[in-house]
Amino acid sequence: SRIILCSSVSVYNVQEDTVTEQSSKGALNEYGVSKLWSEKIVTGTDNFALLRFSSVFGTGMNMDTILPQYVKQALERKEITVYGEGKRLQNYLHVQDAAGYLWAAANSRENGEFLACAPESISNLDLARLIAEETGSVVKLTGEDHSPSFVYNNTFTARTLKYHPGVSMQEGVKEIIKWIKKEF
Repeated sequence: SRIILCSSVSVYNVQEDTVTEQSSKGALNEYGVSKLWSEKIVTGTDNFALLRFSSVFGTGMNMDTILPQYVKQALERKEITVYGEGKRLQNYLHVQDAAGYLWAAANSRENGEFLACAPESISNLDLARLIAEETGSVVKLTGEDHSPSFVYNNTFTARTLKYHPGVSMQEGVKEIIKWIKKEF
């Protein structure tokens, strides 16, 4: 049998500008450390794939994260508050593409550590603008944001697993807006 482990980009050292599959690992929190230990166990088997996911999004996601919070602000107040200048970058992978990576890894004969992410990261400001455009809202900048940005390059994964994400950020945001309108 083949073991497929859903891990996280939280195992990487966040001090690098662009993270690749070969980037140094250096989890700074308990979650990242737990993922590293589970990876260690799985890599001791004969037939495995580790998939390190960026931020997975889709209907049913945690409402306390930034994407649904921006949508809720837009729907409730017609205004989205973005901290700092909105330059922080995040990589959002749609849940359908996460499933696509899992399928590709399950059907691959290659053992390895793979990076499951979207082709591009998006800034908080651009995310807010996308949501604002879809909801007729405005974007307001306030305060400061010193959170780290995350940019990934998964060329090795794309080449090895022969999978490329197909759900655009715009499609995913429209789906989230529709879901939140229906649920809340």
